[in-house]
Amino acid sequence: MLLRYSPHLPIMSSYSHNPNRSTNKSGYIKFRTRYRENLRYLRALTIIDPKTKPEDLPLPNDVDHIVATLTFLKSHSFSDADVPRLNFLTPQLFSTAVAPSDVAAVFRFLADDLGANESESRGLILRCPKLLFSHVDLCLRAHAPISPAGWDPRAEPADDPERAPAEHARGQAAR
Repeated sequence: MLLRYSPHLPIMSSYSHNPNRSTNKSGYIKFRTRYRENLRYLRALTIIDPKTKPEDLPLPNDVDHIVATLTFLKSHSFSDADVPRLNFLTPQLFSTAVAPSDVAAVFRFLADDLGANESESRGLILRCPKLLFSHVDLCLRAHAPISPAGWDPRAEPADDPERAPAEHARGQAAR
């Protein structure tokens, strides 16, 4: 059967517009990165061991979650060179158990309460990555000094006798 163009026949298109999709304002065509490319990237950063067997690789949704965490960290001035240290000291950061929103409160605390810029926040977190898992109200605000330069997140409260035995002994002698 031969079909001819007719003004009475509807024109069919294979293109379907998704109204829920956000519009691209940058003018560039954006493609979602493929699973294999993300795996290669995570292997290069040592988040995934290069010797991992194919059947033990994370699922695509898990890989997307880890890449979202990396994107969040990069938005706070971390680089690819910082990731192996973070992964070595806190591998749970790059798991599906931790969402970027879980650690965002720590970045807000560092910026708002301590006045730390991105470089200072990055430095504090690289020195002590477990800081990202601290509860802001219960742990961080209770021990925060006035400036981020003198703050050591690993330090115990100053009134702890085990931390400062000389100061504690002086205080006992004065009583």
